[in-house]
Amino acid sequence: MKISFSLLWRIVILQLVFNLLLLLLLKNTRFMLDANFVQWKAPVLYICFGLLLLVFQIIKKQSLVALVFGARLNLTYAHWRALTLALVGYCIVVASADILIAQVASFETWNQFKLFAPLVALILLVSVFPRVMRKNRTVTT
Repeated sequence: MKISFSLLWRIVILQLVFNLLLLLLLKNTRFMLDANFVQWKAPVLYICFGLLLLVFQIIKKQSLVALVFGARLNLTYAHWRALTLALVGYCIVVASADILIAQVASFETWNQFKLFAPLVALILLVSVFPRVMRKNRTVTT
């Protein structure tokens, strides 16, 4: 459970820093006042964050989360790679669900989904991931 909370706050901080940097680039543009852009902003940020993680993993052969926070958690390369791929999948699923809800539901429903669903999904991911790591560790040894 300790590693779950450790992963959770590290991923949330990394994601917030990325999102804030991207939003600061867009802050004085006409996009920020467009209602369509407001609904597309969250999925685009999730897709960009997922792509950043994936591209960094492919090019550098290292997890971006491991690069930023890896020394404290002491995980193997395989675990960091699996976490990166799980986070990329998380970003794709959350962005897809966000787009789907935005298209079929009311703005209020979409807004509630956008506020709570990504955090709940991330909490589930980091809660399950350490169990998967332990299971894989016992199988490989």
